[in-house]
Amino acid sequence: MHSELLRYLPLLIACVLLIRRTQRPRVLRVATLWIRPTIVLCVVALYVFGAIHSHARLDEAGIAIVLAALAGGAVIGALRAHAIHLTRNSDTGLIEARLTTWGLLIIIGWILARMALRQSGWAGATAPFGVVSVAFMALLVGTVTAQAIMLARRCKALA
Repeated sequence: MHSELLRYLPLLIACVLLIRRTQRPRVLRVATLWIRPTIVLCVVALYVFGAIHSHARLDEAGIAIVLAALAGGAVIGALRAHAIHLTRNSDTGLIEARLTTWGLLIIIGWILARMALRQSGWAGATAPFGVVSVAFMALLVGTVTAQAIMLARRCKALA
């Protein structure tokens, strides 16, 4: 019983942290928006390096799934960027960002979808270099990159 509930602990922790994050604004620095996509791209590059050395290959259907995940990630990233409430602080002149409830639901939905897929028992869902893992990496790259681009554009409009 406890082990079944224990697998939902990361989701509960993520929800608590995200709810706390929606309650207070944080300063958004446009000049540092490139850092998160760069870190994600470096991690994905290490992942691809590992996949190459393990001789993992994707067929045409797998490549199509990965490209669809990349495009879907870009759409999710754009939606997440628009789900962030941006304001200019009148005292400091800095741009402050606050995650909206819609943005919180996008993140929680993403976590739930990944958990459900991993627990589904679908063949290859837990393979380290399988199509599911690669698709989630592509989804992450698309999301983080599109969000950074859209936030930078929205911040320039506030300036």
